[in-house]
Amino acid sequence: MTREAKRKGIAVFNGVKLPWKLGGFLAAAWRLRRIVREFRPDIVHLNTEIPEFAYVLCLSIDKSLKSIPVVRTIHNTVLWSRWERLGAWCESRLGDTPVVYVSNAVRESFQRWRSACGLKPVTSDSTIYNPITVPLTRERLFNLRVQKKDIRLLFAGRFEFQKGCDLLPAILRQIKVPPDTQFSLFIYGEGIEEGLLSKLRDTPPPGWLVQLAPPLPNLVELLSDFDILLFPSRFEGYGRLAAEAVLTGIPVAAFRLPVLSEIFSPDYPWLAPFNDNDVSGFADNVSALLASLEDAQTIVDKARSLLSVKLDSEKTVLAYLKFYESLIK
Repeated sequence: MTREAKRKGIAVFNGVKLPWKLGGFLAAAWRLRRIVREFRPDIVHLNTEIPEFAYVLCLSIDKSLKSIPVVRTIHNTVLWSRWERLGAWCESRLGDTPVVYVSNAVRESFQRWRSACGLKPVTSDSTIYNPITVPLTRERLFNLRVQKKDIRLLFAGRFEFQKGCDLLPAILRQIKVPPDTQFSLFIYGEGIEEGLLSKLRDTPPPGWLVQLAPPLPNLVELLSDFDILLFPSRFEGYGRLAAEAVLTGIPVAAFRLPVLSEIFSPDYPWLAPFNDNDVSGFADNVSALLASLEDAQTIVDKARSLLSVKLDSEKTVLAYLKFYESLIK
């Protein structure tokens, strides 16, 4: 992305690499202050909590920058999970700053967060879906490899609580594997649960081959090589990987999270009621899907068609331009 931005003549500035405990936020705030003073943008657009906090510190250092309009994009349904008091302080300093949400689920959760902070809803906001384009599509799900029972499942994401990677061992144990069949699960990512997933790789349930590897920066280019995406997240603000899988043309097994109702139609069959204490519903859906991949094409095609209209890039660009224009009139 950085190379593409520079190629198009877009200015790119780097942050600092100093850890938090060594004053990283203050260093970031001073760096950001200098960039904003020199570049003089028409609008400062903040994405996610850490840039928001850095900019709040920046404004505390240099109040002259408060004349520059600020807009925020909120990406998740859970905010400041480890630093709620810091987040509430930051939210109060940002005040009535205009907000863009990446989904209606994020809008609802953000309004609850504002209320918990003792703040009124912001007066200027909008839901704008992030556009998604995929380089390759899978036109035929039941291809020759699948017909030979060589079925590849995928999990990719940070190895942490939100992504539900700790649920994978229980899910795999409860998926019904036909006799003389072996399914392959490819896991890409990194994080605090890597030890648990390494154990799953080394001692998988019967009928499973598990491979574990670091994150793939070009994963979207390889999605069509897989047959099913396992997406056991406990919460999401957007569910980008699930959307990419749908647009690529592979089925997604997931919990019925609020945001996924904006990606999938109500009759999408492979969404299980959320219960991270009992993954049997999730596993049953995967079992049913594995047993009926030959018949899944119509559902996959319908989901792809509906979502491609909603996530059209031109719609997103025009929506942001309109929102920006409302701030600088």
